[in-house]
Amino acid sequence: PRWAWGLWQSRERYKTQEELLGVARDYRKRNIPIDGMVQDWQYWSPEVWGSHAFGKGYPDPKAMAKELHDLNFHWIISVWGKFDKGSKNYDELDIRSPDLIREVHRDYVKAEAEVIETNTFGASRTKLTSFGLESQVHAINKAAAELARKEAGDNVLVAGAVGPLGIRLEPYGPTSHDEARAIFAEQMQGLKDGGADFFILET
Repeated sequence: PRWAWGLWQSRERYKTQEELLGVARDYRKRNIPIDGMVQDWQYWSPEVWGSHAFGKGYPDPKAMAKELHDLNFHWIISVWGKFDKGSKNYDELDIRSPDLIREVHRDYVKAEAEVIETNTFGASRTKLTSFGLESQVHAINKAAAELARKEAGDNVLVAGAVGPLGIRLEPYGPTSHDEARAIFAEQMQGLKDGGADFFILET
């Protein structure tokens, strides 16, 4: 989308709903043309690290989203992987516990998100090999995109999340640039086949 090429405002993190909205209101009051407001980590309650639920500092996320949209902001939320008990790898949940992943996507769509990410931050061959899942790279990524696509409907975009490979490339390591491209391409092909609208490269 064109707005994604505009200016985004981010800080280490906002701690409350009112803090984020206060900054957004101030930008509009000063006529500063910011397109996106980024909510970074720890919006969840301290006792549930990585939860996708807002904590006490965010009493009404839907109202917050509405005000941001009324102020002509787009809202970007940083999502951290929350490990399900017994799972070897949280990306595996895309095929092991699809209802759980769908529920997370559904909550973001209900909160009026305009873009949702696939649960594939660590779903590259290099990452999945550590868990004996290297043969399921395409299946996991395709399933993840399909789950997000189903909940997104026609009005929400699906971003195919691609994280770092976690290995050193030549000349600092044994992996060549061509090998790295092939690893990224394998993951991205699965995301594309599952219906992702575009890719988001994360660090």
